Amino acid sequence: MLVIFPFETAIYERAGVPVEFVGHPLVDLAAPTVPRDAFLRIAGLDPGRPVVALLPGSRPNELRHVLPTVVDAARRTAAAVPGAQFLVARAPASATSSFDPLMPSAPPPCRSPSRTATPTTCWPPPTWS
Repeated sequence: MLVIFPFETAIYERAGVPVEFVGHPLVDLAAPTVPRDAFLRIAGLDPGRPVVALLPGSRPNELRHVLPTVVDAARRTAAAVPGAQFLVARAPASATSSFDPLMPSAPPPCRSPSRTATPTTCWPPPTWS
């Protein structure tokens, strides 16, 4: 098995599967275009507080099945980590409506992601405490 993340090696080794870490082909292409503090301020977040990225996936099936669990985990994290702020990443092609079913259960000020928002700032950062 060829794996792209270092942590995957141990998983396959424990299962007795021959494995080799080959690395992620895009890792070197990902570079921040804005310094962290500036990005967080643009997103409406306080750089001095903990930030948790929520990464629910991009496929409609993933969003239907994973996003409710991600929101629940965020609620629990907010209760355990004072001042935690949340940022939801959304693939540019993800339909805004894919996030709509969660809106009744999401704490204010969550709202449906804007089509004009950048993929990493689709929801304003809710204070879930």
